[in-house]
Amino acid sequence: MTTEFQLVPLEEPEVIECKEAFALFDRDADGFISIDDLAIVMRSLGTAPTTDELKKFCTENQTIRDRGLVSFDEFLLLMRYKLSEVESDDYIVEAFRHLDSENSGYCSSAEIRHIFKNIGDKMTDAEIDDMFQEAGVEGSLVSFEEFMRMMSR
Repeated sequence: MTTEFQLVPLEEPEVIECKEAFALFDRDADGFISIDDLAIVMRSLGTAPTTDELKKFCTENQTIRDRGLVSFDEFLLLMRYKLSEVESDDYIVEAFRHLDSENSGYCSSAEIRHIFKNIGDKMTDAEIDDMFQEAGVEGSLVSFEEFMRMMSR
């Protein structure tokens, strides 16, 4: 299952903030930071990239792979991806609220199963069972935390 989202545009103050953080690690002012500094800069701006995400981004980008450095434009693109993920989490929270009509912090696993089988990227029972198992879902109710784990996979 994939989560669809669009890259969020960055407003001028956000770009400036990114540029300032980037400049702190661009020690020789050549417009590049090391791959090792990438995670630190991103975390200083409130995102939480995983090591695997950063590895994948850097290895999939031929230019970064060849030079071992990240340009400001490449950094900004990655920041937009991470900020878009945060924004897409808002949709996940809203979806759970819709399913949790009693505002109890739980929703029916049967209802979630029905949605995953019939809407969007239709999943099989086996795929849903695997997803429930990975998220730690047991029984007929799904907690908000379990729901978030399912949706983030």
